[in-house]
Amino acid sequence: MAKNGPYGKPVIAVTILNSQVQNLPITGKGTSGVENLTYLELPFSPLRDLEVFQSLIGFERLAVIIDENVFKGIPEIKSFLDQGLTDRGADHYFLFTESTASATLDKLETCDAVYLFPSDNLSDAEYQKLIDDVNDRGLKSFSILGRQDVDLGVLGGVAPASNIELIA
Repeated sequence: MAKNGPYGKPVIAVTILNSQVQNLPITGKGTSGVENLTYLELPFSPLRDLEVFQSLIGFERLAVIIDENVFKGIPEIKSFLDQGLTDRGADHYFLFTESTASATLDKLETCDAVYLFPSDNLSDAEYQKLIDDVNDRGLKSFSILGRQDVDLGVLGGVAPASNIELIA
């Protein structure tokens, strides 16, 4: 959307994961720089997350558990995370969520930590089971959602408690 402007009428893009990840324009004044375009950026910073997570536990191999639709919907996310993790000397791979926690974790390769993204594939109960199963396996976990998932049992997260539904 940001690459297709300017717009004749005001346009508001909501639920932008991260302007840096998505390669969106931003001016020194904090505007999009595209005529009639504004966007609401969610309070998530994957690179900050990975930096904090790495400093806390020093993982060697990370499984990034992510919804395939998010992965495909934000094509820049793979190269962004690949670069960020490579710069930190961390081996990693992406694991797409299935409809159940067990089906997702059946595909889990050897790793010592997981980085969680939200998933529309998993019900709330299955997402909780995923977190519980990760903990039962003794894996360290960090979530892009931060406090919200820490309250569910994830080891860490930097993002503040927020109500995404209110933003949307």
